[in-house]
Order: sequence, then C-alpha cells, then structure tokens
Amino acid sequence: MPLDPVHVDGIDSLARRIRDDYDDPDESGDVDQLWSFLDPLRDDGRAVLEPVGDLRRRAVSLQDIALIDDEFPSQHGVDAGTLNPRSFTNGLTVDVAHAAAASVPSDLDLHRRRTIVTAAQSPNHRVELPDDWLSFDDDATDGRVVQAPRDTDNPREAVHVFALYLSESTHLGKTLDAAEDLVYIDGPLYPLALLRWLGVDPAFGRTDLTGEILSNYFGTYDDALEDSTPVVGFVKNPSSSRVVSRLRETDAPPVPWSDDAGFFRYFLSTDANDLTFTNWFVSRLYTPPPPPKRPTTTTSPLSCTSTIRATEPSTAPRHRTASSATTRHARLSRDRRSRRSPSHACPVRSHAPTLSHASPPTSARVSSDVSRRLSTPSRRPTTTATGGATSGRRRG
Repeated sequence: MPLDPVHVDGIDSLARRIRDDYDDPDESGDVDQLWSFLDPLRDDGRAVLEPVGDLRRRAVSLQDIALIDDEFPSQHGVDAGTLNPRSFTNGLTVDVAHAAAASVPSDLDLHRRRTIVTAAQSPNHRVELPDDWLSFDDDATDGRVVQAPRDTDNPREAVHVFALYLSESTHLGKTLDAAEDLVYIDGPLYPLALLRWLGVDPAFGRTDLTGEILSNYFGTYDDALEDSTPVVGFVKNPSSSRVVSRLRETDAPPVPWSDDAGFFRYFLSTDANDLTFTNWFVSRLYTPPPPPKRPTTTTSPLSCTSTIRATEPSTAPRHRTASSATTRHARLSRDRRSRRSPSHACPVRSHAPTLSHASPPTSARVSSDVSRRLSTPSRRPTTTATGGATSGRRRG
C-alpha cells in the first residue's frame, strides 16, 4: 500500500507534535536520582539487583580498545536457530532447530559438528514418536525427534521453544568440552522464553523435556565453573523490563522508560567516541523469594529431592548420545580438562545470573574521569546499543 508525498508530510507533522509535546528526561533533575536506586535494588527488603563491588559507570576509548591484544588465546561461540513452525492438515505441528559452533582460531572439525532437533506436537494420543539420538555425517551431527506436550493450547510456541533450547543446550555442552579459554552464547545464558511459558501454560512443565533442558544448561555452567572457563551470554536486542518495573514500585522518581535497555542507554550516553559500560550485577529479578525457613526436623524430603533434580547435570546427549564420535570426543575432553590448570575466574553462577553491560578486557585503558563525564547524561540520543553496551559513535 503506497504512501503519497502528502501522506509522508502528514506523518512528519504528527511526529513534530510528539516531539514538541514530550518532555526530554534530561529536563527533569529527578531522573538522575534513579541510578542510585540500583545500590542495591530491593523488593520487600530483599536485594534483587545488586552490584558486584561499587556501583559505577565507566568508559573506554573505542580506538584504544580496538588495538589491545585479546586476553583469551581461543574463543568459542554457540548459536542456534529454528525454522518457522508449520502446522499440517493432519493436526501435526513441527519445528526444526539447528545448533552450531565456531571458534577463533578456526576449527573446521568443530564447525562441522551440529545438533539438530525436530519437535513435533499432535493432540492425537495414538501418535508415538521415537525419542532417541541418531548420528549422521560420519558422527559429526547428532539429531533427535522430540514430542511437545499433547495437551498444550500453544502448539506452535511449544515446538519452537523445545526444539530451540534442546538443540542449543546440548550443543553448548559439547562446545564447552572443546573450549579452553572463553565461550560465547548468542542469547541469554538461560532459556528465558521457556521459563516465561512455564508461568503461562502449565503443559510446558508437565514434560520431561523441560527438566532435561534446564539440567543441560545448569550442568554446563557447573562444569564451566569447575574448569574456570567463562561463559558469556550476548543479547543483541534486550527486551526485559524487570528493572524499570521494580523501580516503579519503589519510592523512586517517575520512570520514563518502558524497558531496561532504555534505562541503561540513558545513563550510559556520551558525546565521546567511547564504549560505556556498568559494573557487574547479581540479578535475582527472575527468581522468586526463598520460602520461609522451617525447622530441620520438618523439612519436606520431597522439596529437597525436587531441588536436587532441578540442578543436577543432564544425562543427554553430551553424556549419553548414541554417537560413538561424540562419546569419544567427550571422554577425551574430560581427560584433557582434568589436566588443565585454571587460568581465569569464571563469573557464571547457575543460581544467581550475573549481568553486566559489556565490560571490556581489563587491559583496556579505562577513563579515570568517567564519573564526571557520565554523571550528567548527554541530551543527544544514542543510536547504538549492543548487548547493554552503548557506543557514542553515531551510525547512519
């Protein structure tokens, strides 16, 4: 549907009305006070967002950081994606997820290894799908068909979520076996979409796939912690609003942003050609408050068992795949890792996600006057925000 020039001019006039009537947050001195509410951010007295060390904002020159040497000799990255879910006339809904990895320096054998998961959903109870791992491409690829919950009212979302996170969590474990220094994951460290659906559709919690996926992630991060291998989740388009939502429930000044990215972008804006970032935070915004303490003699054994099952490492497929090549690779990796001496501290904790807004390597020269430079946010809008980091460079 085309727009004529007169329509474009009309849209411009409407936009000008918004610009003229909307107050810039910079014009309100109360907004700057919001930053101090993160030290720490509380919910009924419980710290739900707590800085590691001092609450601070820092800056580093993009030119300087581009010229430093990497602190990690090797780096590995994991990514997974899906096709669009498809529904067929026979009632079957299917989605396919594909996970792969890459590394620096390049490793063609690593890049060849893949994990492919096909998730299918059918309300027909006569449909029974095989649920075992298969290997092909000379044992370089592991594949599996899984059955999404039959009783869900959201079949398209179910096949998408279970295919995506099972392939990603499985391949992440296999990639960690091959990594020695640093692992990136394209996306959050935890399967947030699955966790959100657990609160929307109870059927997502009635399948063993949920426990298997969560155990894959937690088991991998426990191994990373044991091996002192940092694992970094990189979110390109953050959409969380937990921080600003919690701020609105405190006695803080009015919060003008709809999501957390807008909040941090405002406080990290600068006119300089710098990469700006915050300290690390320990976040409990996605976890419920702990239950009231009970006497030891009355603690429910069932609750203790449930907690252990939710956090113990998964048995699939990095540990139980039918692929002889994968099994052999995992065994050799475990032997190699047992001889490895830790060289870096791992910031990953499965029980308390640690969040930061893009801390650069410590060898980068960090500006010493950033408190002064960032204490009054720039009124110029920042056009780039990547993974929570804000760059002062304006892109066309």
